[in-house]
Amino acid sequence: KTHYGLGSPIWIIKKLIFYIYYKFYLFVNLSIMSLLTDFIIAKNGEENVILEAENRNENWNVLQLTNMDPVKIQTLYNAIQKRDLHTDEDYELTPHEGHADEGPRLFKIPHNLLDVLAISEDADIHTIVDTWLMSDELQMEWRGKEDTQEVVENIASFARQAKEKDMELYLWMSL
Repeated sequence: KTHYGLGSPIWIIKKLIFYIYYKFYLFVNLSIMSLLTDFIIAKNGEENVILEAENRNENWNVLQLTNMDPVKIQTLYNAIQKRDLHTDEDYELTPHEGHADEGPRLFKIPHNLLDVLAISEDADIHTIVDTWLMSDELQMEWRGKEDTQEVVENIASFARQAKEKDMELYLWMSL
């Protein structure tokens, strides 16, 4: 069995390609405009309705953010789990099939990720925030510690609400 784990040449090349792609992606997108992102608590199966809705705030509980993407969610997940920030995910976050190529993207947050994001209110948020702020993705943004802590607390609160209501948590993204 070939070893492709941490430190292997394949792993290093994979991370280097990802890093270059991500820096280019951020440069292009952040220099033009912000990435609009919403976390949405909704029933399972409402994906197409969410994508077609003009005003998501009228029908669902929505947390509006900017520039939150799957890579930042991965590094937050790793910070909460006290893992290396660049560890590959233990979950699959893929866009909903019904999206248009140029339109918004919708991701259903898998339950194993939802469980981790639903940080308990007595968790050490300060350590999580300090760790997450060390990620390359957050160092390139203007967010300070207080703003980042508010984002983490809001995401955790939303994840807890989704679990308590036995509903799904979605990530909606659009330029």
